[in-house]
Amino acid sequence: TMAPAYRPGYVLLPVQGDTLELVVHTSNFHYFQGGLWDTLTIGPAGAVRTQWVTNVNRDFFVLGCLLLMGLYHLCAYFFMRHTKALLLFAAFCLLIAVRVLVTGELVVNLLADWNWRLIVHAEFLSFYLGLPVFAAFSHYLFPDEFSRQVLRAIVGVSVVFVLAVLLLPPHMFTHTLRPFQMVLVPSLAYGLWTYVQARRHRKEGSGYFLVGFLVFGLCVLNAILYTAFVIQTMHLFYAGLFVMVFSLAVMIFKRFSMAFFHLQDANQELELMNKEMQAKSEEIYRQNEKLQYLNNELDSLVYRVSHDLRSPVASVMGLIDISRFEDDPKEIMHYMDLQEKTLHRMDALIQDIIDYSKNKRTDLSLEKIDFQNLVNDVFTDHSHLENASLIATSVHVNQPGHFVSDRRRLNIVLGNLVSNAIRYHDIAKLKPKIAVSARADANHARIEIRDNGQGIGAEHVGRIFEMFYRANATAKGSGLGLYLVKEAVEKMGGTISVQSE
Repeated sequence: TMAPAYRPGYVLLPVQGDTLELVVHTSNFHYFQGGLWDTLTIGPAGAVRTQWVTNVNRDFFVLGCLLLMGLYHLCAYFFMRHTKALLLFAAFCLLIAVRVLVTGELVVNLLADWNWRLIVHAEFLSFYLGLPVFAAFSHYLFPDEFSRQVLRAIVGVSVVFVLAVLLLPPHMFTHTLRPFQMVLVPSLAYGLWTYVQARRHRKEGSGYFLVGFLVFGLCVLNAILYTAFVIQTMHLFYAGLFVMVFSLAVMIFKRFSMAFFHLQDANQELELMNKEMQAKSEEIYRQNEKLQYLNNELDSLVYRVSHDLRSPVASVMGLIDISRFEDDPKEIMHYMDLQEKTLHRMDALIQDIIDYSKNKRTDLSLEKIDFQNLVNDVFTDHSHLENASLIATSVHVNQPGHFVSDRRRLNIVLGNLVSNAIRYHDIAKLKPKIAVSARADANHARIEIRDNGQGIGAEHVGRIFEMFYRANATAKGSGLGLYLVKEAVEKMGGTISVQSE
């Protein structure tokens, strides 16, 4: 009778005399291969125990590394479900960790009292499942090199061996080990070929994968020959396994670090694009506001212009009708004077509209500005206005260097302001006057126009630059003058303000 068990360890032998006889009784009714699986080591108790402790420490070290790697990548997979490589690598690490528990020094015996059948099933299942999991991992990493058909073949064959372990007793399914090794060797050869191809194609991380796999493949081949007593080397399976798993972990880390850096670059690029889109959106919003403002201006302009043009036309037509029935030459001349004044108002309105259109549509036309001549010309152009000769004018210019600006727009600004100062002078004052001063250098100009005319009420000061706004009930202008002044100043990059009582 026998009770099957795996019990590697060391035994203290009482030595009496100079002769020691060892008798080993073996029987096998549960496993395909019986007898001693390794050579006996005989020596001083301390040396033998140290060797055993070293082997146990080695197994626990490899076990701890595999568990940590497996659990780490399993947790990583739960946060990145789309990356199946993490799950497959975690499964491979955990399967090999189980195999470390139930092979070698069988450290599972130091942790728990496992039944021998459970140990054998764990040993074979971890081995038979490890191949398809590793093949799937390889295919996921290098889909162009590792064929899907080969993967399906490996999975299909492995399923047969797994079912044999699950359905057959140990003394039968243990005979499947040698056939599975015959499947394993060509699978490793195919894997080596695909990893070499991946390296040739410069796939990310293929170099780490190839080095680790070469070391592991050699160690697996050594283990097969060593356990079959074909060669007498040493047990290198765990060393090769550790090198391969470590290299795969480095490869995965590099892949994800590169993906992280790419993602970081993409996020920065996306953030930059978002800022650009936001800037464009703000610009579009500003353009829409400006367009809405211009549309409102255009509506107001069309309405007011059509009204202001139609009114003088109707007046002229009425005066013409009256003139037809008038025989007195003096009255006829009076009606013609009225028509002339009406047409002058129409001409002024049309000129304002032309100035408005040019200011909106034309770019700046830069040239050297001589403020002294410019202001003198403006006063000359408006000398024909009523009572202009009664108003004292003064011009003071401080211009040490050249100033460059748009002469036509400056003429619009000065012309409208001087013309308003003349039209709305205070006839009650003994000395009506208009004073213009200008200070200019190469970069800036400041122009002030002062008069002692009627002034502007405080309730109107804030609105005088609005289109068609009239601060004086008796005003005969179009209401566009000061609006044009402000638009022209802003077109030249300037500002305008008013102080009045």
